[in-house]
Amino acid sequence: MKETQSDWKQFIEMYKAHKITVSVDKSKSPIFMRSSVAPSNWRVTLTFLNILTIIALPTAIVLFFYVSWWMPVIILSLVFTFRAVIKSETAKAIIEESIKDPEFYVQAVRQGIMRIIILD
Repeated sequence: MKETQSDWKQFIEMYKAHKITVSVDKSKSPIFMRSSVAPSNWRVTLTFLNILTIIALPTAIVLFFYVSWWMPVIILSLVFTFRAVIKSETAKAIIEESIKDPEFYVQAVRQGIMRIIILD
């Protein structure tokens, strides 16, 4: 298995022929999907979810003092679950959007978010 750099048309041809696998950096994918290259619906959704998780953390800490101990634990576990889901869903969205938009594909590859690996 070796990594390759290809233009968008070659990428589409190889992807549809199942000759490549696409690897997306999940730690960078939410940040990339909030950039100006990404579709606006993803930018709005990710901004909302980030605000929600940022607010949930101090809320859970405050709730430790006012309610049963299990409620803040549930909130914290949901926050960390949401963060993991956001990373995996944005990685899938990067692949889907790269298939649709050549400029998005070029930016994802150029910034090292997406790697194309040729299958043997």
